[in-house]
Amino acid sequence: MADKKMKPKFKDKFIGFIDLLGFTSMVDASESNTGRSLAELIILQTILENRDGIDNIRENGPIICPDSEYNQLNLDIQVSQMSDSVLFSSEISPSGVINLINLCWVVVFKLLQEGVLVRGYITRGSLYHDSKTFVGSGFNRAYEFENGSYKKKSSVTAFKMHPDECGTPFVEVDKKITQYIEEQSDPCLKTMFNRFVMEQEDVTGLFPFKKIAHECIVGGSDYDPLDEMRSNDVVRRMLLVLKENIVRYVDAENQQVMRKVNHYLDALNRQLENCDKFDEAIGELDKPIAG
Repeated sequence: MADKKMKPKFKDKFIGFIDLLGFTSMVDASESNTGRSLAELIILQTILENRDGIDNIRENGPIICPDSEYNQLNLDIQVSQMSDSVLFSSEISPSGVINLINLCWVVVFKLLQEGVLVRGYITRGSLYHDSKTFVGSGFNRAYEFENGSYKKKSSVTAFKMHPDECGTPFVEVDKKITQYIEEQSDPCLKTMFNRFVMEQEDVTGLFPFKKIAHECIVGGSDYDPLDEMRSNDVVRRMLLVLKENIVRYVDAENQQVMRKVNHYLDALNRQLENCDKFDEAIGELDKPIAG
């Protein structure tokens, strides 16, 4: 007798939804040969899906915090990519949440390197998700917060530059996620989460620049001021390249677009200022002590 197929069922899952900003305009420009090529658009879609990251988890288990608690080795990780958006989901566990956040962070950062902005939402909720389809109120919540249908406005407010601003170009993290992480005792989970995000006025979002920084231990056995300044300069050049990529395809006369772009330029400029301060601090420490 043939085995009966298991009936599909909703699960409580962590959910990440990310949308490319301005993709329709990119397609129009590509078709008229005034912007990115079709091959470049396909590359953007490939980055958005992050299939390598998904396959890595499925084959090897958790990549971030591998010793953290999980239910399934593959974290019940799922992905669905739809033209200019992607949906990730994972099991409810410390390892599940931090690896899903990492998948989303990688997408945000790699697209930023291509000069592409995104908006998204990471939450927790009911979802059925397999390799072919997905359905559930958890997805509805993530989608509605990202695209503005929740309370008839774009609800992502992470790192807003004006008090009444909504629809900022970042991936916001639901309080359901931050509360879950706060309740865990796992030190790796908390440490890595803090590396991926930044909080502003009680709103948490993925912050792609926080990990782009040079740190050193002054006075350590391997401390060399010249090496530290060279490493800091590598970070500085990376930041400058990111700035160049962000503005490459932007219509500077489009104020709506520039408002979004300015969020990233402002953050990059702050990181560049930190690089300058780092060099100044190393220079002061390296001065000979007056007798």
